[in-house]
Order: sequence, then structure tokens, then C-alpha cells
Amino acid sequence: MSLKILGGSLKGLNVEVYGQIRPTSVMLRRRLFDWRQNLAGWNFIDLCAGSGAIGLEALSRNATKVTWVENNHKVFKTLISNTTTAQKKLNTTFNKDQIQNTTALKFLENLKLNASDLSTSSTILFLDPPYSDLELYKSVIEMLTPWFTGEIWVESDRQKGISEKELSRVLTNIRPTFYQGTNFIFIGRLANSNKGY
Repeated sequence: MSLKILGGSLKGLNVEVYGQIRPTSVMLRRRLFDWRQNLAGWNFIDLCAGSGAIGLEALSRNATKVTWVENNHKVFKTLISNTTTAQKKLNTTFNKDQIQNTTALKFLENLKLNASDLSTSSTILFLDPPYSDLELYKSVIEMLTPWFTGEIWVESDRQKGISEKELSRVLTNIRPTFYQGTNFIFIGRLANSNKGY
């Protein structure tokens, strides 16, 4: 299975998808990046990156730095292949720390140690784990509280994943949520560091 980058400098780039991965739908990607067409000045973290398509869409739209984080070793090989293709097309090289084969929580622990308010305020974190991994959704958001000051983009599913109601308890929605069927992307910032699950 493969998909294509929808816009920007990498428009039309073919992205391979490892068999067990569920990529973000074309419609949701289009709505998301029609809304935020230029990411110049933003650092973008594609957490649970899978194929890396969301991070590549951000890179294609001028994100200052994109970091991909994927824990599954087989999926990570596909991610490496996709980001290598993007590097060739853009005639650039990514730093070693931009493509990481580690867990989301280990990555965030390290980010927290090295983060400052200045760096996180201009960071977008995209969270899209397997929908049924509710504990990971909750653990990531709890770990981000209270030090992360950037935007959090969360993809989920109304039937299988974390709900909009749960997200709205801990995140202030900064724009209307994007929907396609039961899938949605919630865009917000941490609402209150004292709120939890």
C-alpha cells in the first residue's frame, strides 16, 4: 500500500505504508494541511509516526524541523525508506535525532529534559497511536503536563479511541475538530496542568 504527499515541496511524493499500519486518511490530511498551509517557524513531532506521512506533509509545508518517532522495528524500516526518498527529493540531510526508533514516552522524557518554554511554544506534536491504545494517549498527555506549551494534534476514533470529551477535559480546543466518519483530529493546547484523567 502507498499514498502520496498532498501539497507543498514534496507534493506527489510516493510514501510506502507497512502492511499493519493505519495511515491518516487523505481527507483528514487534506483538511488539516489546508487549514495550516505554511508551517515555517514551527518544529513538528510526528509521534507514533508509522509511514511518516504526516511529518512529511509538515516538512513539505516548510516546517523548520520535523522529528519522526516510531517504536516498531519493521515499521521503522519503512519510515527510514520514506524519509530517505524525501531527503533525496529536497537535496537535504536530516540529523540523526530527527528519525528515532524509540517509544513515545522515552522520546518525551528526553524532550522534557532538553526543552524550554521558548522551544516548545513553537512546537506541534502530532499524536496518532493505535486507536485502542488508550493508555498511551493518556500517558503522553499526562507527560506533557505542565511543561509543554505548543500545539497538540490528536487523531482518534469515536468508537475505538480516546473521545473528544476526554480530550476536551485536558486540552483547550483551538479550532473546530476535523471529522471523517468516526475518525477525527482534535487540535488544542494543554488547558490546565492540574487536570488529569
